[in-house]
Amino acid sequence: MRFLLSTLCVSIGLSSSCYALDLAQAYAQALKNDPQWAATTNQYLAEKEKEQLSYGALLPTVGFSGSLNRNKVNPETGTNYDYTATQLAIQARQGLYRADLWKSYQKAKALSSVNEANYRFEQQQQVLRVSEAYFNVLRAQETLASAKAEEAALKRQLEQSQKRFEVGLIAKTDVLEAQAQLDGSVAARISQEVGLASAKEAFAAIIGNDAGELSRLRDDFVVTTPQPNNADEWVKLAQEKNPQLATARFNQQAAEKAVEEQQAGYRPTIDFVASVSDRDNGNSPLAAQNARAISAGIEMQWPIYTGGRTSSAVKQASYGRDAAREQVTSVQRQLTTQTR
Repeated sequence: MRFLLSTLCVSIGLSSSCYALDLAQAYAQALKNDPQWAATTNQYLAEKEKEQLSYGALLPTVGFSGSLNRNKVNPETGTNYDYTATQLAIQARQGLYRADLWKSYQKAKALSSVNEANYRFEQQQQVLRVSEAYFNVLRAQETLASAKAEEAALKRQLEQSQKRFEVGLIAKTDVLEAQAQLDGSVAARISQEVGLASAKEAFAAIIGNDAGELSRLRDDFVVTTPQPNNADEWVKLAQEKNPQLATARFNQQAAEKAVEEQQAGYRPTIDFVASVSDRDNGNSPLAAQNARAISAGIEMQWPIYTGGRTSSAVKQASYGRDAAREQVTSVQRQLTTQTR
């Protein structure tokens, strides 16, 4: 993106100065200081972790548990005794057949692509946002300069009218008309000063500091025609590269995986489970029950009836898939219209 801004600065003919801020420098500052962009980036990073979360569900899980109890026993017959009982256990579980988790991971991968496409779009929007604020300041400066020049010209015109009135060449109404024109130009100049201050404030909010002097367009700047200079070629390029269309397509893929994820609710789940536990009752009469147990086996669960929740979830996901498919078509048509 910084290379893009540097290329843009050259292509639009921004003049450079040792002390003037150019568009590429403004964009670099915005990436560091703009809170809106920081929020966008952090949201992107947060969404990016969802794929890893889904992948982690496919990996083995290992858990440790333990207990320590102090017991006091007062039997009706025999001797009272106290003892401390401890129990430690560790369990490992690995899914052998988890269609639901696998489909969820595939959906997360598609959503990760959605996140990437959205971030590319936000990067483009940030370029436009910085550029718009930058050129708003330049436009306001030029407008203010024109307003000042007009005010100076009308002031000279008023002075000439007053002199001509003093020698009787014009009527008093001509002087009053010149004064009214000057008053209007003063009001316009004040309005443009306010507009420039607002533009600078909006720009400073993006880059994080007062911009100072900005690089202006060179006097030899020439507007060139877009290349390729063919609407059909631009439509084709937009269909291939536009991040909003890419987002819609990846959303469709994610919606299709969501249907498969819900359909996996009809299938069994099979896990491998292994555990080791150690129980110690100390020197109590129950010491004979001290033991270490090691177990390993396969666990299977197969939902037979879930109250219709699975079928309803499949229908819901199917409607979402159909909506995502139609959204792709809608974005394609809008993109074609906007590009032409």
